[in-house]
Amino acid sequence: MDKYASKEELKHTQELLAEKIDHRSDVIEEKIVDVKNQVESSNKLLYWILGIFGAVFTGLLVAILTK
Repeated sequence: MDKYASKEELKHTQELLAEKIDHRSDVIEEKIVDVKNQVESSNKLLYWILGIFGAVFTGLLVAILTK
């Protein structure tokens, strides 16, 4: 069994590792984009719900104050 790797083996291993790193970074980037989209969607829903509650609260407040 050889203790040392040849230059070709090292170069091949380096290329394989570079491909794996590129793939991992692509997967991580996709996950980041997905999380960002989910946060934006949640914010839109939250703003919509707060708008409805604000309108209802304002209506109730006006009704109570004008009695």
